[in-house]
Amino acid sequence: MRDVTDDWEGVRFSVEESRDKGDFIVARVRFRGRGRASRADIDVPIGVVSIVRAGKIVETHMYSDPAEAFAVAGLQP
Repeated sequence: MRDVTDDWEGVRFSVEESRDKGDFIVARVRFRGRGRASRADIDVPIGVVSIVRAGKIVETHMYSDPAEAFAVAGLQP
């Protein structure tokens, strides 16, 4: 898997909201950066779902629509 910094520079992730429900931790995250090739700035919300087992994160999934991430865990955005 490629690293996000291969395509973007000045990458910043800021957690705007996070909630947990059982084995899920769901977050609305702000992704900011600048395209290495295009030099275009980006500032978009994304959704992140982490699955926790025995106190450790075992999977993490990113969604372009934060509402979809909350829905995966059965939460309202």
